[in-house]
Amino acid sequence: MQSPLQKSKKIYEVTFTALAATIAQCISSNTNASITFFDDTAAFNAGLLSHPLSKYTQTFETYTGAAAEFAGGADEYAWIATAANGLVGEADLIRTINPSDTLKFEFIPGAVYAVGGLFHYADNAGAFLGGVMKVQLNNGDVFVRSIDSASTFTGFESDGDSILSLELSHFQTTSTNNFASVTSFILGYVPVKNVPAPGVTAFIFMAGIATTRRRRNEHTR
Repeated sequence: MQSPLQKSKKIYEVTFTALAATIAQCISSNTNASITFFDDTAAFNAGLLSHPLSKYTQTFETYTGAAAEFAGGADEYAWIATAANGLVGEADLIRTINPSDTLKFEFIPGAVYAVGGLFHYADNAGAFLGGVMKVQLNNGDVFVRSIDSASTFTGFESDGDSILSLELSHFQTTSTNNFASVTSFILGYVPVKNVPAPGVTAFIFMAGIATTRRRRNEHTR
């Protein structure tokens, strides 16, 4: 069963099980934000249509070799992935190089309202490990979801502010062979209608640099 939502300093936690979507309410003095958690791809896609949100699907077949960061998408659905000691692309996924590192995805402020995908916590033998997923909204609110069962689709949709970042980290970090990884994800986004703010322009610029670095790494392999 889903555990009660834990509230502390605007951090909200729910434990993952392979059940139906769960809604977490985040209430502040000025806003009434909510996150819906999904365990099923079809339900997540239906949620995109209900907003409605445009859809972008990211896979990682072309991401190879080690890099300080990876990037993809474009415009409103641009993203950057980072880890403290870098990332590596292999076998149609990207993962942390260091087993104790957190894998972090950042998105355009004000554009992305949903993210879901095949996020994994595993060792070199493919054995599943427990992990934590943390979503931060553009207003600073944080939602934490712990995963302690078999790895499946996991999704988040915000009915309030946009999603600024998604982080994946382990419960278990003592082994030298445990990694946080992702094989694909879906973004639900809205067009940024106004002229991009300096921060948005800088984000797109940095995503372009990261993509160029990835291509150079591919060419030198």
